[in-house]
Amino acid sequence: MRGILRYSRAAELLYSGLLCDLHPGGEAVHRRLLFFVANLVLRSKGHVQTYQRTIETAVGEGLWEPQGKGSYAITDSGHRLAIEQWGVCIPTYMPSRGGQFEIYLEGMISKIRVTLWSSGERSRVYLDGEESRPMITACEKLERETGVHLSLSSGIFSALYDMAIDHEFEMSFQAR
Repeated sequence: MRGILRYSRAAELLYSGLLCDLHPGGEAVHRRLLFFVANLVLRSKGHVQTYQRTIETAVGEGLWEPQGKGSYAITDSGHRLAIEQWGVCIPTYMPSRGGQFEIYLEGMISKIRVTLWSSGERSRVYLDGEESRPMITACEKLERETGVHLSLSSGIFSALYDMAIDHEFEMSFQAR
């Protein structure tokens, strides 16, 4: 069940980093994968904008280092703190930048089957198996037909992703 155990968002991202096999001076990982792993493994209800603010704050605290194009590397301080908080973890995911992974979220909102796909670089949304292009049309249809309110301030895909997290969609990951 989602949300039984509560952790700070910063701790969730550090744990995600351990699960993505991040080490100081090693590979970077795309932020969307960090967020996804926290949502999937910890059953966190953290939203994209919340995690983004969290990782930006953690950059200022020296825990993460931005690597460009939405990717982050863990620092010595971040790795030490992650190990202190979580212990040694067996990595489950590969450190992947945008385009090196795919995430899927799928579920029902009222009677509409919603599928979200992202590689970190590109994203798509499907309603009842049909791709919605542009994605804003999916938002409009979901709001109109289901009464769900989507906050588009953090972007269209982020709003749909947050909706999927709130409605406990099934989640899956695939490395490329």
